[in-house]
Formats: sequence, C-alpha cells, structure tokens
Amino acid sequence: MATDPLPQDFSSPWGPFDSENVQEQIVSTLSHILQNISFLYNGSSLLNPLLDLSYSTSAAQEAIYDNMKNLTFNIFSDAFSTTGVDGSSSFLLKNLETAQVISTISYFGVLVQYLAAFVTTLVGGWILNRVTLKNEIITDILETVISFFIVLPALPAIAVFLLGILVVRTLIMIYLRVTYPDGKISMLNPVDGFWAFEDFASCSTCLGLYIIEGNCDIEKIRARQKKTIESDLVGGKMTRKLITVLGFSCWETIPPEELDMRKYVRSVNSRGEEIDEQKVQSLEVMREKDVFQVMRIIQDKPIENKAPWEIVVIPKFTYDKGESSGEQIKHYAVIYRIHHSIMDGISTANVLHSVMADKPFEFSLDPIKPLGRRRASTFETGLLYFLGLLSMPRVTIRNLLMVDNYQNKYCLPGHQLTGPKTLSWSRPIKMDALKAIKTSTETSIYTVLLSSLGGAVRQFYVKNGIKIDCENYHVMTPIALLPYPDRKPRNRFTGVLMPTNVEEKNLSPVERLHKNFNNLKALGSSSATFLAVANWYFPVVMGILPLFLHKPISLLIHLKMSLSNVPGPAEDVFIYEGGKIVDIGIWLPIKYSLGLGMGLFSYKDKVRACVVGDKAYYQNDTDIEFLTSAFENELTLLGRSIGMEDIFVSE
Repeated sequence: MATDPLPQDFSSPWGPFDSENVQEQIVSTLSHILQNISFLYNGSSLLNPLLDLSYSTSAAQEAIYDNMKNLTFNIFSDAFSTTGVDGSSSFLLKNLETAQVISTISYFGVLVQYLAAFVTTLVGGWILNRVTLKNEIITDILETVISFFIVLPALPAIAVFLLGILVVRTLIMIYLRVTYPDGKISMLNPVDGFWAFEDFASCSTCLGLYIIEGNCDIEKIRARQKKTIESDLVGGKMTRKLITVLGFSCWETIPPEELDMRKYVRSVNSRGEEIDEQKVQSLEVMREKDVFQVMRIIQDKPIENKAPWEIVVIPKFTYDKGESSGEQIKHYAVIYRIHHSIMDGISTANVLHSVMADKPFEFSLDPIKPLGRRRASTFETGLLYFLGLLSMPRVTIRNLLMVDNYQNKYCLPGHQLTGPKTLSWSRPIKMDALKAIKTSTETSIYTVLLSSLGGAVRQFYVKNGIKIDCENYHVMTPIALLPYPDRKPRNRFTGVLMPTNVEEKNLSPVERLHKNFNNLKALGSSSATFLAVANWYFPVVMGILPLFLHKPISLLIHLKMSLSNVPGPAEDVFIYEGGKIVDIGIWLPIKYSLGLGMGLFSYKDKVRACVVGDKAYYQNDTDIEFLTSAFENELTLLGRSIGMEDIFVSE
C-alpha cells in the first residue's frame, strides 16, 4: 500500500532530515550500528586500561571513559551521518557527560556507563527496526535484551528473595515428608498453588452448568461422583482439602469416612437453600434466571474445611421459552463448582470424557492428540521454555506499561472486587456461523469473539457515559499448552494479553474485526509464542510464594476482562445412566480486580458465551444482561455482513 512521502522540510529533533531514499538510509544506519556492536565483541580495547597495572584506579576510569566517548562518537556519528542528521554526536556526548557526573569513580560506575551505551545502541536499533524494517525476530531480540538490562540492577535482589523462598519451601516439604510419610499433608505444586489464595468475592472456583434431559435421580449423581473422585484417573485430587502450613498452601487428605456425598451433592431451591429430597416432586420449576441466581449466591464464598468442590442439583428446570409449569418437565440442571487448583477447563472435559460420562465421546479438538505431525522433542520444549524465561523481563515491563492498566486503576471503578457476581449466557451460537464469518472476513474465530466482546464493552460504556481514554483494552486469554500428556486432572495453561479495540466511535463491527485482527498480526506469531511461554512463569513464581503475597502482587495489574474458549464434545454426551446432556456452559473465576469474564465451551455444533461480572464494575443487575445482548448484536451484524441472518440455534 502506497504512503505519502515525507515533506522535504521535515525536521528531526537533531536537525534537517533528507526524505529521499529514507529506507536505504536507515538500513545503512542499522548496518553501522551493528558493525560497531560487532567491534565491541571482537577484541575491543575498551576495557584494556583495567588490565594494565600501570594505571591507577582513577586513571583507569578516565581512560575507559575516553574510550567510551570515542566509541560512542564512532557509532553515532557514522550512523547518523548517512541520514543527514547534524549534531547527534554532541547531543549524545552531552548526555554521557551527565552520566559521568552521576556515576562514581569506580569499576561499577564504568560498567554502568558501558551498559548505558550498549542499551542506547540497542534502543536505537530497536527504533529503527520498528519504524522501517519491522522484522519480527529482530524486534523480539532487541526488546528482550533491552528489557533484561533495564531490570538487571534488581535481579540480584529478586534472585536472593526467590532463593530464600525456595529454601523455606524445601524445609517445609522435608518436614511434611518426615512427619507424614503416608503423604497425608503435601505442598501444592506451584502451578496449582497459583490459585490457592481465596478471599470473599475473589474465589478460585469455576462454575459449570449441565442441562440434562431426563428424570433427576440424585442418588445416581452421588454414585457417579463417588466413582469419579475414587478413580485412578483423578488420583485423589478431589479427596483433599486446602490448608496452610507456615503461610504456604498445602493439601490435606480427607479420611474416606468424612467424604459423605450428601454433603457434596445437594439439591437446592431458587434461594440456594438445601431442600428435602423427599419433596422433590412438589418443588418449583426453576428457569434460567433462577439458576443464575443460585450460582450468584454460591460463587463469592470460598469452600472451606472440606474438599474444594461441590455439585448443586436443580431437580426441575425449563428454559425461559420452554415448558410451562403445567406441563411435564423434561430437564434438570447440575451446577459443578470446582476449585481451579484441582484442574483447569480442559481437564474438566477430560474427566467428563473418561469417568463421568456413560461412555467416552469424540472431542471437537482432542487435547491429548498432537496438533501437528509430531510432538516437540525434549530439546525443543526445553529451548522454548528457556527463551521464555529470558523474555520474562520484557513481558513484565510490557504488562506494567499498558495504558489501560493505569486507566483501570485510576480512572474507572473496580479497584478490587466486592461481590456479588451477576451471571448470564448468550443464545446458543452456531459453530458453522462462526466458521463462515472467519472464512469470509479472512480472520479467525478467536478474533471474531474477541472483537465482539470489545464492541459489547464499548456499547456499555457509551450507554453509561463512561469515557474511554485508550484505544484498546487488553483481554487476558488463557491458552492451554496442548497437547496434554494424558487425561489426568491438572493445570497446564498460560495466558496472553490480547488487545481489543474499544475506543473508535465510528467503526462498524466488520471494521473493528479487521482492526483487531491486524493488531494481532502486528503482535506476530513469534512475539505471541514468547509472551505465552514467558507468562507461564508468572503463575509458577506466584505459586511458590506464601499466600499473603498473592493479593498485593496480583493487584498490580488491573485488567478489565478475560476470554476463554474451551473445545468440548463433538457429539451427544450421556451421563448418570441415560441422561442426555443438551446444553453446557462454563463461567470463569474472576479475582482481585478482574471484573468481567467470558467463557465458551463448545458442545456439538454450538457454543454459548457465558458472562460473569462483579458489582465493583457493574452496579446494576441488568448490566451483564446488556453486555450479553450487545455481544450477540455484534455477532449478528458480523453475520449479516456476509449474508447470514441466523447465526443462533433455535431454542
């Protein structure tokens, strides 16, 4: 695509800029910089004075500083002379004079100046690459190196702190193994420990809803659940409760006689009160809004003093447009509430597949099958995680400098979740419709969902007169690290902060979709991969910390929303000896200052967008319903743009 040339009188801060042959000039600039960096690595005499005993300490410092000035002069005078920039060397040398005053006359001061010049060179290369070359790999390397040197002064303190934490954890683990050789009490692994901290309105429990066709028999549900938790597949993960030992999260195995399924699987009325199971036939019929009210009642309070999961049964259920109270009720609902420390969303599907369902089913995307022709080798996997570790400073700086993080923190409500939650779900969306929109617009299903969510949030802000000062919001997107090694329950995920446009006033849904897709393309596959792997270390580091540090650290990032898409069954699933699952929904845990979550769990040829919001952000009970409706409207308009009028399944 052609662009307008720079005006002939365009001036840079350092002087006039020759706009002819700009590309060649800046490529030449980068070449000069790289040549001088090469000089640093190939026998530079920069630090030779330190090796010469005839120099005193101060004389060595002065000689090295002179070498630094000469080297910097060569780098930037040669480089910028190709672009016609005048005075650049004196500009930089002036800054080096300031650096000389600040630095002490010591070896450390010399190294600081050396690193400053090195980082300055890298920054220059990074800017030139971002402006002209736009080479993804070069940008990744330069940003990673620059970020590493920025955090370098803090690395010793961080290393000592984490080493101390690891020593304490190791001593506790040794103590627990000696004291409880049968493994009654054990420490959580770091990834599971990331979810261990809970507070009112900041629970770590996921909610799943199954709508089942058939007659409700709660004893069959209890029997199947007992079989599930005692299975070799689950491996005891659902027969333990969370405790703390010296501030660190641990598991304590519950004796079998205390695992009474009547305490874990219970029937309730629309007020969330446990009911007399002998009077099920006289119970009220609950509709969707009633079920969401029950979920609202149970979601904010952590599960304590027992295994952190429960099943809430709604014996009589009908859709809002379903059977009337005078007709025979053909459905019941089962709410699964399970702590994220036990398993993630993919694992819940694996457990349903292998143990809970009457028989295994086909997945729309089987999580244990390799995505490509072969699994990555151990070396390739190790290299990827090593590069992700090197990228951690870059990712941390990126996350902390996001504009919307500060807007959320200082300009908008929702500093910390207060409860209660409000829940809703969309009409069932046809998977074929999402695929058709993706194909026609040459984007992706994820971008279609992400863009529709951003458009819905923008509609909500416009409706309520809330000013948006940034172009994009960043959405936390959990990413499963596929393939899983087996179907055992585990947490195996990372996350990436994806931008979604919310600011533009006159964009149509299609234009917003393309803008978001271009934003993701600009992020690049290489950047996305390293961001995902680097972000994997964040829950690991958080998981090894004592619980009292989880909340203050997590509150540093003020994200507005999250979006998770879990592949589910591709065919009908039968459960509890013949009951047919006709609908599935999942609601993500939202904690700390994350005020809005959207989860999608595909089932056969459809998927529901399940939305949960906290009152800290959404004051009125109708706000989440509005967002859900706005999300549907965005999808409808995208469908109409390709000539598809009906993108929802008829209920």
